Amino acid sequence: MIEHARPPFPDYVGEGRWLVRGKTRAGRWLQVVYVYPDDTDVDPDSLALADLLDYADGRARVARVIHARELTDGEKRRTRKRG
Repeated sequence: MIEHARPPFPDYVGEGRWLVRGKTRAGRWLQVVYVYPDDTDVDPDSLALADLLDYADGRARVARVIHARELTDGEKRRTRKRG
């Protein structure tokens, strides 16, 4: 969901945190708040080989999810209007 976010998302909400709201491929409406950790905080052993290669080549970033939840009906309406 993060890598396929459509404008106006991702939205920077301060203190290094980013917010994305939208519909998943499975049809669920979610809100996700995440940060991009410093390279020194990324555990390479936690990445799948393909992801590790993309990360090492600079083609991908690692995001750490702080929170994720389903949107309320009102948030869904506002998100549809905003996007």
